Amino acid sequence: MRSTGSMQRPIPSFLIVLFAIADLAPAVAATLPPFSTFIKENSTLRQIATDPAGDIYLFGVVPESPIPGNGQDVFIAKLNPAATEFAYFIYFGGSSTESAGGLAVDASGNAYISGSTASIDFPTLPQAPAPPASLSALQPLPFVAKFSPNGALIYSTLFSNGIAAQAGAIAVDANGEVVTSGFSLATGFPSTPGAYSVAGGSADQPFAIKLDATGTKLLFSVIGVGGSLVLDSAGNILMAGSTTSQSYPTTPGAYQTTFTPAYVCEFPCQFSYPANEQYVTKLSADGTKLLYSTFLTGSGGSLNMGLAVDAAGDAWVTGETPSTDYPYTVAQSTGSRPDTFTTELDPTGAKVLLSVQDGGDAIALDPNGNVVVAGSFSQPMTFGPGNFEVDVANPGFPPTGDTPVQCLPGAATISNDAFVMRISSQAGSVLGTKILTGTELTQISLAVDSQGNIYVAGLTGLPDVALTSGVRFSNAAAQPTVPGTFLVRTNLSSSPIGCVADSSSSAPNGPVAPGQLITIFGNGLGPADPVVAPAGAASVPVSLGGVSVTFDGIAAPLLYVSSTQLNVQVPFEITGSASTEMQLSLNGKPLDSRFFAVSAMNPSVFVVYSQPGCSGGPEAVALNQDGSLNSCTNPAKAGSEVSFFMNGIGTAAGNQITGSITATGAPLDAGFALLTGTGSFQLDAASDWVGSISGTGQIQVHIPDTVLGLMPLELALLVNGMDVGPFFLSGDTLLPAAPFVWVTPGP
Repeated sequence: MRSTGSMQRPIPSFLIVLFAIADLAPAVAATLPPFSTFIKENSTLRQIATDPAGDIYLFGVVPESPIPGNGQDVFIAKLNPAATEFAYFIYFGGSSTESAGGLAVDASGNAYISGSTASIDFPTLPQAPAPPASLSALQPLPFVAKFSPNGALIYSTLFSNGIAAQAGAIAVDANGEVVTSGFSLATGFPSTPGAYSVAGGSADQPFAIKLDATGTKLLFSVIGVGGSLVLDSAGNILMAGSTTSQSYPTTPGAYQTTFTPAYVCEFPCQFSYPANEQYVTKLSADGTKLLYSTFLTGSGGSLNMGLAVDAAGDAWVTGETPSTDYPYTVAQSTGSRPDTFTTELDPTGAKVLLSVQDGGDAIALDPNGNVVVAGSFSQPMTFGPGNFEVDVANPGFPPTGDTPVQCLPGAATISNDAFVMRISSQAGSVLGTKILTGTELTQISLAVDSQGNIYVAGLTGLPDVALTSGVRFSNAAAQPTVPGTFLVRTNLSSSPIGCVADSSSSAPNGPVAPGQLITIFGNGLGPADPVVAPAGAASVPVSLGGVSVTFDGIAAPLLYVSSTQLNVQVPFEITGSASTEMQLSLNGKPLDSRFFAVSAMNPSVFVVYSQPGCSGGPEAVALNQDGSLNSCTNPAKAGSEVSFFMNGIGTAAGNQITGSITATGAPLDAGFALLTGTGSFQLDAASDWVGSISGTGQIQVHIPDTVLGLMPLELALLVNGMDVGPFFLSGDTLLPAAPFVWVTPGP
């Protein structure tokens, strides 16, 4: 165990890795500055939370724990309010697999986590007998653990009497008693005398349990209800979720006691399955009685994504639905988000008070009682109904405001952005929205602190979220293709810069490399009439149309400026720096800034995504041997040479003079390798791109002598063993997009 702070109790060294204990932070200010960061590489976030002092808590999993002998562990981390230092970062688990359930933080800064373990050496405190050796990842045991404000383990317990189950959401009351929910995976999950229970005792039943403040006593165990959960001011337990079972319990007088089953299919529609139906349940604080339980759905089903409770005891839920008759109380308006909902249910569960067609993947309430929802979104898609199916919809965009279209999903390289919006709890109107941009932002978690500061976190497939100067970020942000956890604090305000992309592929930019060409998209960035750097000069100007851009105070060459787009070269002078701050000024006045990690190289091929008359993509911007542009209507001949071009080659460039136009083609100082894809190329040369700005490269390849017909051949390239962009995500897997050139039999 590594620690710079004291532990309350001795813990075996292989159980926990503890980093950088810091003093507790002072009381949180009313308004804290926004920030954005790539906080932890190769990790998946489950939940975030804050405490009254403004500290930020992160809970998730790492697939490869740094603890020797461990596999997948959970982690719990605490950041100071400025997000500049970790108070602690703990990896927690045994030698097999742990999964993350939920996170709760009490008023004193104690953190509580729930999850499941398949480790026979899972750490318990007070120490308990080891789980059976037959335990497997398919039959895990649920756990709850508590950590002190300094990161010391106070207790860790397994509570299912050896019955396989998965623990999910968790909450803590004013007495330090913990409630957690989940699903049993086998029969025999323990119930306690007097607690509410649904008859049957089968596997795959939801449960809710309550532990005393020491974590050593099971106060009650309820079988048959569960889901995401929150506590109201009286300690009653509100739960929400989705089910396909018509036997989920409801109570007389509740809003909706039955539902009509619906069936859905996904494209291509080959079989149907039951649609999910949302429910909301309120359990008494002692676990003995359902105060209410109701479905809250339409004829096509509904998927619950989040739950909150306000000071009056009203339940708020959000999620997605394909149902055209979902119980909305506010008519759809311009800018609302189809196929989503945010709904308020009264304290008795009998009446829908407000229901609007806007929603997301997580929900919270701000200090004024307004609703905050967050989520990820992608290009909308709707598939038509079949004989027994209803529409399956990919919900539309949330309000995007003035976010440039190049920063939104639907662009060739952007799969999922994230958003957060505030909704009036009185009228249901949208009070503000913030779009968070990246290649693939998913698994969104949300928190709102007692002063109204909004926190959004989740998984990013690449380290291409915005970074903020002075805020802690992972060193892995300099590795262009590493996934991990992002964290944002926002007040929903907009800024002139919408997003920054690689100029060669239009992909969202993570780290920058010396000499890399980047494109800044936004609003009010430069002159209304575009200005292009003059051709024929020996170098590119550093001031154009009233615009100037610096990196750590070093003037950057400008190739194109307009009110919505700037094309800029990153100066070579940042070589060797770990990070750099870009400052954008217009007519001598600072306008906006952006912070970047620095990579020695960030290589990407210049591509186009839809040449006229050609199908597919991305296609390399390539020249045939005669100097003409390669395309499906002008393919290269078999046995000839073709040239394509690269950006972001960084310190491999021969000419490294910022803004200069390359006159001679010096060889690139890197190892290049072509992989065989749809055809086998011979690599002939890799050099500076003569006639272009320094820092760009030209690759010459020989086309195979035998080509069967007109066809695209992939250019899968490695530089010093590094895959070359652009990239795309297939599920959770990052793959090079392998741009192609068109070839045809010669001569």
